[in-house]
Amino acid sequence: EYDRAWADVFSVLKLGGDIDPNFLAELKQARPLKGRQGLEVVNAAGRNIWNRIGLWYFGGDGVTEDPAEAVKWFRKAADAGYWPAMYNLANAHRRGLGVKKDETAAAVWTSKAKKAKAASRKSITQKGSQ
Repeated sequence: EYDRAWADVFSVLKLGGDIDPNFLAELKQARPLKGRQGLEVVNAAGRNIWNRIGLWYFGGDGVTEDPAEAVKWFRKAADAGYWPAMYNLANAHRRGLGVKKDETAAAVWTSKAKKAKAASRKSITQKGSQ
């Protein structure tokens, strides 16, 4: 599972786009990590990348603009717990871009994003106090 996850991340990176070189350097340094810590790193990287690909499709940045394709990538990242992607999904539903306009779905994704963001901040605060 670990090696497959890393292969997925690096195959997605080959798509190009404006991936921060510092982010790539961090990924390469993290590659030797094994076990739970390694999976946490690769899963976090995947969520970030999936959301970024969604943004490329949403705005036509280096790819043909395709809001429906953007929504697929946002959903993949959101389903993996990435709160910025949850906000992006909420926005797509609210505006009817790539999906049918749906205020209820927008509200659900906004609520999920707020909860995930709060949990993420709490986790960071706890790690910092250890």
